[in-house]
Amino acid sequence: MFLVTRRAIGDASKVPAETRLVRAERAGKDDVVSRLPVAKSLLSKKAVVVGSGAIGSFAGLELARAGMGEVTFIDFDIVQPGNSLRWPLGRSAWGRGKGSALANFIAENYPLTRASFMPARLGETVTDPGALPPGSSNVLAPVFELLRNADVVVDASASEEVQLALSHYCKRFGVPYVVGHATYGVAGGLVARFLPDAESCFVCLNEHWKDKHIPEPRVDDAGMVVPVGCNAPTFTGGGFDLQEISLEIVRAAVGLLSEGSYDPGGWTVAVLTLKNEDGSRTLPRWEGHSCPPHPRCCGANQ
Repeated sequence: MFLVTRRAIGDASKVPAETRLVRAERAGKDDVVSRLPVAKSLLSKKAVVVGSGAIGSFAGLELARAGMGEVTFIDFDIVQPGNSLRWPLGRSAWGRGKGSALANFIAENYPLTRASFMPARLGETVTDPGALPPGSSNVLAPVFELLRNADVVVDASASEEVQLALSHYCKRFGVPYVVGHATYGVAGGLVARFLPDAESCFVCLNEHWKDKHIPEPRVDDAGMVVPVGCNAPTFTGGGFDLQEISLEIVRAAVGLLSEGSYDPGGWTVAVLTLKNEDGSRTLPRWEGHSCPPHPRCCGANQ
């Protein structure tokens, strides 16, 4: 507690000095770590979040709130007013890049986390050599650099092609890979994690899905809509359901980086159910599954 006196400039007899009691608050690394011990092992870690939509945005903010030392967002999209119902920042972010809006918000509110962004669209072709980064002959070179230096990569792109590519390069660069997405209508969702030295990979998971050895998340085929003035369909669903997936992504990433101070769980694949087969709501139900190497992939030589 402090006593602060403010004196007027000029004729002090006309405006008397004002004294107030000011309360001071603790704000430091030690205070954060005392409340969340796992943060101590996260403060030196780097996370790359690919996709800053309804799932990746919340996941990135929660990683910062958990004490992650550095968070980098890779996203090309712009915040639209229609996304506000399932995106963490409101009107102040409309019209801004999703990655830049999130990075600036973290910088302003969570100073222990260094936040940055890359406005890149993975899978995009570049025909103009002048568009490449200076001194680079590969448009993916800065992305690869981010992946190599990361302690964990969170894939919230919801793109099958991006998932296959990122999982491949994470294994190649020796970086843990965590992927999460929701299904149409947010009837269900998935969070899976693959370590670089694991016997199986993301392709193994897809092969297990084909053989129905691991259940796929439930889908509501009616959960699609084409917004007014838009030429592309999008799925329906609110942040209050999608955050269920974001939070499990964060728990998985924290468990992998916690150096033993947070139990990562013994499963590789987590399947979420939010709707019953008849479309009625059910309490969020997670089922954990192992993902052994598949004979058509990593298990071919075993």
